[in-house]
Amino acid sequence: MRPARTRLQVIEAMVVLSLFVMSVGCNGFFVDPTLTSLVISPASATVGLSKTIQMTAFGTYDDGSRKQVNSGLNWTSSTTGVATIGLTSGVATGASAGSTTITGEAQGITGTATLTVVPSGITSIKVNPTTASITQSQSKQFMCLDQNGVDRSTLCQWSSSDTTDVTIDSTGNAQSISTLTAPIQVTITATLQTDVTTLTSTATLTVSPQ
Repeated sequence: MRPARTRLQVIEAMVVLSLFVMSVGCNGFFVDPTLTSLVISPASATVGLSKTIQMTAFGTYDDGSRKQVNSGLNWTSSTTGVATIGLTSGVATGASAGSTTITGEAQGITGTATLTVVPSGITSIKVNPTTASITQSQSKQFMCLDQNGVDRSTLCQWSSSDTTDVTIDSTGNAQSISTLTAPIQVTITATLQTDVTTLTSTATLTVSPQ
């Protein structure tokens, strides 16, 4: 009986060893999966001046799994004058109006997101002047003023209702670019994104032939 028991023990040991070897060979059973890509959330975010926002990273691994990355993750901001971010916390703080690229890095893998810092405390805007007239080929400078009369022109997004005849640049300078046979009226729009809402204001530009 003893040899039979011994053989049984040997067989059991071999089975256990085989199972152990197989389990070690299974990816992710004893070996941590390898990070293959990193996605930053939100991918595009807006934050007010001196306000904060939490950035988060989600990793995809070579075993097909996807989960939030909480350790071994470092954060940077491409333009710290616009926004700073905690190296390990992922909390970004708006410093000045503009945009910056937020990068998360873990295990040599990086992911990026765009963070735009917008003004706080602006409740209304007004395009000045509200009406203007020029002759073809001339230009007209518009301003975007807030409720306190502060010039926010460079923070506003400008648009023309008729880009075939009138263009407008990022500073609010409108330019007549076509040859006219009759007067036209073009709506000039300024849009400002704040930390709580989107503000708009319009003006009318009349362009006459020479």
